[in-house]
Amino acid sequence: MMLCFFQDISDRNAENRGQRESIHRTGSKSYSQISYENTNPETQEEPNDLQLLALTNYPKGQWIDIEKERVYDEAKKRIAEIEAEKCRLLSAEEQDAIYQSIVGSKPNYVRGRGYMAKPPTFAERVRDEVNCEIQTLKKNLEEERAEREAERVVERAEREAECAAEQVKRKEEHAADRAESDARLEALKEEFMAIFANQSQVKSWIVMKISKIHSSIDGARRDSHSSASLKDLF
Repeated sequence: MMLCFFQDISDRNAENRGQRESIHRTGSKSYSQISYENTNPETQEEPNDLQLLALTNYPKGQWIDIEKERVYDEAKKRIAEIEAEKCRLLSAEEQDAIYQSIVGSKPNYVRGRGYMAKPPTFAERVRDEVNCEIQTLKKNLEEERAEREAERVVERAEREAECAAEQVKRKEEHAADRAESDARLEALKEEFMAIFANQSQVKSWIVMKISKIHSSIDGARRDSHSSASLKDLF
């Protein structure tokens, strides 16, 4: 009687093992432990379902389960198609939903997350979607802010370049005006020197003439004086 009881239990366990679609292949470590150990140190986020599937079934660069490989490839393909349609990257929650739809998870059980794993509730899904939208909006705002800042930097650089060009132009004009003024001054100086030279020549000519006139007068006086003296003698 007792032997038949244990035999029935053994038969049921064997039947259940034969019906399992997924085999635990990570030894004594649970999926949740593996997920925790592979937390992103920067974002503090654990791997999503698709990443966890690869971590637990793709050791050393080779799949150990053909069905898991098929599921992984199909999920990646569908994710890529949806991202191409929406022109954006899908969130981890959206990728998880695609993966769970492929493996056929039940409402109260999540495939690929190990024992006691449950799908997120409606409130949790809404919260995650809202958080995802908030993060997307923040990213868009940061990009717009960066673009505006870049535009301001470019405008400021253009204004500074225009001011520098204007200053150079003014300096060149000032240099040209100064060169013209210097040329005029030099011409006036040469003209003055020429006039002064002519005046000196005229002055010398006048002095020479006056000297000759004085010499003629003195000669005439001497002649007159000599004539008078001769008359007195006779």
